[in-house]
Amino acid sequence: MGCNMSMDNLSKMNKQAVVHTLSTDLNLTDEQKQLIKDSWELFEPKKTAIGRKMFVNLFQVYPEMQNLFPEFRGQGNIDKLEETKFLNGHAKRLMTAVENSVNSLNDFESCSTYLQELGRRHKIRKLKPHYLERMGAAMMLAFKELYPDLWTEEADEAWNNLYKYISNMMTTGLNAP
Repeated sequence: MGCNMSMDNLSKMNKQAVVHTLSTDLNLTDEQKQLIKDSWELFEPKKTAIGRKMFVNLFQVYPEMQNLFPEFRGQGNIDKLEETKFLNGHAKRLMTAVENSVNSLNDFESCSTYLQELGRRHKIRKLKPHYLERMGAAMMLAFKELYPDLWTEEADEAWNNLYKYISNMMTTGLNAP
């Protein structure tokens, strides 16, 4: 039942996603930055679990996306995939990018180059901007599912704004020559 609920929530979140133009501005208030930092202190010890949950959410709703990851192809059902070293490794790398972004909230320009390079490195995987939107919705759902008491409207707005910036910077890298 929980998985169906998760899939329904992710589908709704993705359908509500608005296509946005790329912004090079980090649209966060000081209060939102503090909220992100405070919540990250709680998320950080379980960041790999959050990353795994994000991928599970993503692959449940968009199973075809599993084929974008060579290390996930042919791994079988999602429950088995969740315990593989491949998923743990990619979950750690994903959450490292999030952690770097959180740690750079007061000087985000320094993180922009890193995120753009991350986007450039994902060209080889045929990453498309709309995949990043799907991943963002799956990540927000993972936060909400794993930390329901902490996931307020304010937290949702702040984290979504941060993720949009991460996504925009990666898309800039994807689109670079």
